[in-house]
Amino acid sequence: MPKTACFFIGFFLSFYVKAQQLPLETYTPEQGLVDARINKIFQDSKGRIYFLTREGFSIFDGQRFDNYGATDNRRTEIFTDITEYKDGTVKLFSFDGNMYTVVNNRVTIDSSQKNNLLELNKVFDIGNDEKLIITNYYIIKEKNNRFEKLRLNITNPGYLNLENAIAFKQYLLFSVFVSSKLPKIYLYNFETQQVTDSMINKSIYRLAADKENNLYFYSEGWQQFNTAALSSGKLQTTMASFAQLVPKDFRIFNIQFDNDNNAWLTNSEKGYCKLNLLDSSLQYFAVTSGILSNANFIFEDIEKNYWFVSSGRGVQKLQRSPLVKISTVDNTNLDFVLNITRNETGESYINSSAGLFLGNKKLSTAGILDRISFFWQDQYWKFTDYKTLAGSKGTVLQLDQLIPDYTAEDYQPSYPSIDNAGRLVISGKTLLLINKDYSVVVYKLPYFCDNIIADTGNIYWCFLRSNYVIRLQLQNNTFTPTYSKFFTTLNPRYVIKWNSNTFIAGTRLYGLQILQWLDGDLKITGGLNKKNGLSNNFVNVLLKKNNYSLLAGTGTGLDRITFAGKDTIIENLSARNSIFSSFNNLIALNDSSVLCQTLDGQLLRYVPLDSISINFLPTAFIKKIIINNSPIDPAAQNRFGYNNNNFEFNISAPSFVDNRNTRFHFMLTGNHEHWEQNTTAADFQINNLLPGSYQLTVTVQFPGKVYPDQQLNYAFVITPPFWKEWWFILLAALLATAAIFSAIRRYYLRKLEKQKTVLEKELAIEQERTRMSRELHDGLGSMLSGIKHSFAAMKNQLELSDSDNLKFHSNIDKLNESIKELRNISHSMASDSLLKYGLENSLSDYCRNINEPGVLNISFAAIDTGRIQLTEEQSFHIFRIVQELLQNAIKHADAKHAILQISYNAKRLYITVEDDGKGFEMNDVKHKKGLGLKNVETRVKILKGRIDYQTSFLKGTSVLIEVPCTSK
Repeated sequence: MPKTACFFIGFFLSFYVKAQQLPLETYTPEQGLVDARINKIFQDSKGRIYFLTREGFSIFDGQRFDNYGATDNRRTEIFTDITEYKDGTVKLFSFDGNMYTVVNNRVTIDSSQKNNLLELNKVFDIGNDEKLIITNYYIIKEKNNRFEKLRLNITNPGYLNLENAIAFKQYLLFSVFVSSKLPKIYLYNFETQQVTDSMINKSIYRLAADKENNLYFYSEGWQQFNTAALSSGKLQTTMASFAQLVPKDFRIFNIQFDNDNNAWLTNSEKGYCKLNLLDSSLQYFAVTSGILSNANFIFEDIEKNYWFVSSGRGVQKLQRSPLVKISTVDNTNLDFVLNITRNETGESYINSSAGLFLGNKKLSTAGILDRISFFWQDQYWKFTDYKTLAGSKGTVLQLDQLIPDYTAEDYQPSYPSIDNAGRLVISGKTLLLINKDYSVVVYKLPYFCDNIIADTGNIYWCFLRSNYVIRLQLQNNTFTPTYSKFFTTLNPRYVIKWNSNTFIAGTRLYGLQILQWLDGDLKITGGLNKKNGLSNNFVNVLLKKNNYSLLAGTGTGLDRITFAGKDTIIENLSARNSIFSSFNNLIALNDSSVLCQTLDGQLLRYVPLDSISINFLPTAFIKKIIINNSPIDPAAQNRFGYNNNNFEFNISAPSFVDNRNTRFHFMLTGNHEHWEQNTTAADFQINNLLPGSYQLTVTVQFPGKVYPDQQLNYAFVITPPFWKEWWFILLAALLATAAIFSAIRRYYLRKLEKQKTVLEKELAIEQERTRMSRELHDGLGSMLSGIKHSFAAMKNQLELSDSDNLKFHSNIDKLNESIKELRNISHSMASDSLLKYGLENSLSDYCRNINEPGVLNISFAAIDTGRIQLTEEQSFHIFRIVQELLQNAIKHADAKHAILQISYNAKRLYITVEDDGKGFEMNDVKHKKGLGLKNVETRVKILKGRIDYQTSFLKGTSVLIEVPCTSK
């Protein structure tokens, strides 16, 4: 069917086509989101997007969600705000006052500031890595994890509820309800911690700041603050600059500004209205076009995708699309676009039912109801009948007079174009070449041709629908055929020349066919069709964009084909925008954009995403490596045992421009093996790897080459089992040698065993004798010495006769003899009280037993000893040390007062014994120690402690002993 008939069918059908739905991607818990009730969206410096919800938070990198909340049995909290620091650390704040820190992929929780951060509302970045934190009770400054509460000099502020607060330079702007129940606006300088100005009877609703730092709010109409006055600490308001532009029938629930300073107005029932403050235009994103109801707020990511948040229903992404619908030109609604062409200088010519347009200027208020209309030589042209081509400035070409034997049957024109010499080329049943002087060169074709390829050297290629290809040479205003060929399967509809010897043909049935001119002949060498990803095998029009990509308008959409080395990437551009019309015409403009016309009269502009500067380059990274179901840190480990050989690699490439079509090419080499996987899945799994060295290379390809390919590398080693390691083989050889040597050596060692046994027994006996000698002196000898002194004290209190006195001295002498003898008896057991009641109680009991009021007063003190944990051996030695020191005070120092103190500090036990006796010379201590002091020092050494002798404050002797010990 001729294209003219198809055009009119499309024209009439278009009025019955339902309005296109927005190209939205919806994310709810079903798609992986932790919770559908989203409080805030944030994007970090790596490009990952955080969703803060009422039941945890999600981190989304375009490939998968990592959730922290109820869905993975983690703590469930309401998250209210988030911030990032210069080192890349991200902190999230919950309403309960907890802080969650995200470093790389590790999440930790900090509850140390819970009381201060309770009911947190907002966090502002106020520069120099310093944050201003707003809660319902406090205003807090934070830097380097130090939190400072600021003074808020407001009388009875009560519950602040600072949800509408906003930071401006060194000021915080907010409103509260004071005790009089009247709303009041405050301007607070958080540097000086002073309120600089306030306004009564005015509430702030829907407070927002645009990208130029203008502050807007709603209070009985849209108003804005005077920024100059704010900078000086004063509050002055005027009517908002956009107040008159706000649609009256759009009741606003929220207002915010995107990165291009467009105002976004939210109506929870209707959806969103985008207000362009530069040209005052309005664009609606309505519930009727697919936006979820309960609209709440929008978020614009760094790649200019919009995320629409619905209260309790999830979030929808409106992907930044290269296709933008054009509805108006020069303030005129286009209605239905009939055709588009390009003139000699690259300007667009648009023929619509609302008029004719050249570039952005309107030429005429009435369109031309004919598909063949074009602009050339500074005027627009149309066929008034089959034989008359008329220009808008009065130029008329009578084709029946210029072309011999020209009849109505010859009139079936198709795409007009302009060749490199500026001549007009009209294809169809007849090839017309119109020179700039309006002379005509004609060649009657045997069948219909949709477009003519004007090649270098005045060569013109004609691909006929009848499957013939004819090459014509233009010489002296005459076409001469120089080559022709018939193809059994081609059915061309539009053909372009790709390079010096390659053509790409859009066909009726076979998708794209690649033909090459080789050795004077044209041959089909390849092709692409629906199986490869084309939206349809019926290709209407083609346009070469650059040396690696082209656009193809098919019967159901617009495709972009990218040749990336050995790979060919096909993207269905129109499907992203939910457009499934037939694309019939494409023209390239001077700004690298492309105008696209559809059969149902739509006009769209294709703007390559790589031509939009967004100052962002996604950074791909290895997110996680899982080995035998256990995650490891890729940066910390790359050697694994032979049985740790089941690997899963998770890759992250944070980009949200058609993120579902980001491709990951995995290539693993090693151990003379090779594995590859090319897919949109960001995971690569391989099991049962043999020991050896491996290299994983991951190439990330972003859709349509929006960003350069990125490559990741990870080298790792799987070690063999130990019995195959060189060191094990060497060790086995050494062990065998050692066994032989051991057998020889054993013979000689047997001769020495008997002598060694005898020596060990002698040594044990000697040690036992030494121990028994020490126990004899410290134990019973000390106790009998105490009895002797007690008797001596009693004698002073009794009046004895001479005979009784003689008997008393006789008994004392016998007691001395007993003491002397008893020092030769072994005592190896500790006292029952020490074992039963512990060191502190035993020492206290011992002091009470030897305390003699009026003769010897002993004071005992224990400081912080409840935490001491001593072994039985340690307790025994310490008890004997104290026992010996107190007996020395009684026997040798003639002391009347003694002080015993034990204390514990820093894992050390301190023992102090002081008396008011006669003391001794330090040289005597060093060179003339008796057995008692030697035993004391021996016990101290056994305890790995130290001892110090000094003169006490009682003018006697002070002994300080320090012993290491542990606490309970």
